[in-house]
Amino acid sequence: MKAAIFDLDGTLLDSMHVWDDVDRIFLTRKGVALPPDLYDTIKSMSLRAACEYFQTEFKITGTIEELMEECNSIARNQYLHTIPAKPFVIDYLYRLKARGVKMCVATATEKDFALAALRRLGVCDLFQFILTDEDVGAGKIEPAIYLESARRMSEEVRDCVVFEDALHAIETAKGAGFTVWAVGDPSSERYKNSILSLCDRYVESYKDLL
Repeated sequence: MKAAIFDLDGTLLDSMHVWDDVDRIFLTRKGVALPPDLYDTIKSMSLRAACEYFQTEFKITGTIEELMEECNSIARNQYLHTIPAKPFVIDYLYRLKARGVKMCVATATEKDFALAALRRLGVCDLFQFILTDEDVGAGKIEPAIYLESARRMSEEVRDCVVFEDALHAIETAKGAGFTVWAVGDPSSERYKNSILSLCDRYVESYKDLL
């Protein structure tokens, strides 16, 4: 492994519940009854795409930027103050750094939120950069964010390991030729069998990598 590309939510941070809460709070404020298949529908969407879906599907008024800011305001405080790192991941990051492995973050989360959380946890400087869906103009149903991450680190796809928790992202990264280490998270537990069939390694806890 010459380079590691880390997803943020559910992979570096124990934060997947935050966005479930954001969707629930946002739609409840708008008087929308939560569809039972909401998570499956929006799980692979960027925030912008999710807000566009909310606007179209539920006839929510306002500009996309206004809807995004409302969602972001619900989540912002938790990234700034409370979201913890996944257990043992900080120790593992420092171990990779000591070995000279290049590292970056590839996430659908707003860059300011990612920076706030990683700075608070004292690991921001371990990463060469943070790349978002907005930066590349595509969500993780397309490989652009992974390919651009490898390019910016000046490494070949075959020399990069992608760390991801979500099935759709794992499918995309594998399809683009990356080695993928799947990170266990409660949000993806129901997809575990599919994830195990795809990934090159399954990481139940970062403690196992130390």
